[in-house]
Amino acid sequence: MRAASRVPAERSAGSRRVAADVLLVAASVALYTAAYPPLSWSVLAWIALVPLLVVAARASALGALGYGLAWGVGLAFATAGWMPGMIARFFGVAAAASWAASLGLAVALYGVWTALFAGFVRLAVQRRVAHPAVLAAGFGAIELARAGAPVPNPWVQLGASQIGWSALAQSADLAGPFGISMLIAAANACAAGLFVPALRPRRPLRCAAGVALLLGASLLYGASRLGQDFTEGPEVSAALLQDQDRGRASDGIEQRLALTAPALAHDPRLVVWPELALRSSLRDDSAASSRLLGAAGATHADWLVGGPDQQEWATRIDRFNSVFLVRDGQVAGRYDKARLMPFAEENPLPRWLSSWRRPFAPGDPRYAYPLRAGDLRVGILLCSEMMVSARARALVAQGAELLANPAYDEWFGSPGAVQQQLELAQLRAIESRRFVVRAATGGRSAAIDPHGRVVAALPPGASDVLLAHVRASHAVSPYQRWGDAVPFAGGAFAALALAFPLAGLRRTAQET
Repeated sequence: MRAASRVPAERSAGSRRVAADVLLVAASVALYTAAYPPLSWSVLAWIALVPLLVVAARASALGALGYGLAWGVGLAFATAGWMPGMIARFFGVAAAASWAASLGLAVALYGVWTALFAGFVRLAVQRRVAHPAVLAAGFGAIELARAGAPVPNPWVQLGASQIGWSALAQSADLAGPFGISMLIAAANACAAGLFVPALRPRRPLRCAAGVALLLGASLLYGASRLGQDFTEGPEVSAALLQDQDRGRASDGIEQRLALTAPALAHDPRLVVWPELALRSSLRDDSAASSRLLGAAGATHADWLVGGPDQQEWATRIDRFNSVFLVRDGQVAGRYDKARLMPFAEENPLPRWLSSWRRPFAPGDPRYAYPLRAGDLRVGILLCSEMMVSARARALVAQGAELLANPAYDEWFGSPGAVQQQLELAQLRAIESRRFVVRAATGGRSAAIDPHGRVVAALPPGASDVLLAHVRASHAVSPYQRWGDAVPFAGGAFAALALAFPLAGLRRTAQET
């Protein structure tokens, strides 16, 4: 009778344990999401991973993978709830199909990576090396892999949540957002050790003191960088257009020229229009191109104008998402988008989606370099290219003195997503120590200084032109020199710790 009664009790305890773990995973997602816009409670990032670490540490290997997958999918819909609506509008599909596609993207772009991290935590516990340094290194490596995958997803990186903490955000010029992510992950791991002995290092106070010391050093470093001026040369005035696409008639040239006109009275040296501000190539002999070239030729400014372009070959026609440089009423240069947005601009799965035709081709290498606009060499980060650190570093290595981000943000349909895009641009400014100027349709046009501070911006939803002043920079940040060496080294350290447990990290059986 006692054995028989023990079975229901064990099942009941197991059910309660699963329910508790599910609640912890949900709490972790909620905390992580709240650290980003629209709430931007960035302090929550320092504890957001604790519930997930607790669950992964005490689950079975398969259970850890499952909880990690659920955590990633939940995070995808919590931070990118605009995704189903965007897919429905962009591709013209029914609601059911858009939700199914969103679920597939949530699994592929989020769930797979967070499942790997949760599985890594469980393996580290099993190998008795679940030290905060190991877990933080593994987290940084997986975040880097997520951002650099064939179908990349740099959205809601943990370090990006701290852009509002200016002194700490300056550390992005050392290791991009990944270094900050690893520091926050280490703090989360220390806190998780309070609840799960298997996550507790041998000397928890010393470990916590080490994390606090690293945070203090980062803040001191940030304070010193905030006191430095990375720019040189005279100020250059720039007019940045922001408009809304909905309800706009025809190609919108007249509306955009009317919005730009007030800034032209101040004689700016640079005018930036958003991505795909033109409906056809500026090299076409059309009324729209003639009107724009004529208007630009009547000013002293160099214009950067987004629009499509194409190249005809014997067997095909390649279309490019481009930015044209207009000077004295003539096309003086062109930049072709080098890194296309998967699914929206290119087909990342040609073997499985062979009938799906991509609207654009990757940028022609002849037109993937900074443009000489006036006295500045301007590196173009066309819309989603701004999300990727590597593209910004490549342009700076090619001599860019200023970064420009013509964008089309209206497809988000979410103020929170638009704000996250702006914050990613702030990170690129810090990493490169360059001014960044944004001109966005349906987004936020802004000028960002090399410390990542928004020095001028238009409110969301406005149709207006922003007049800002920028300067050139030739600074070379450590991140520009080293690239992603820090998260790469973290990945190697985590792998070695699992394969060859170090004496200083490994726990004894009695300790667990």
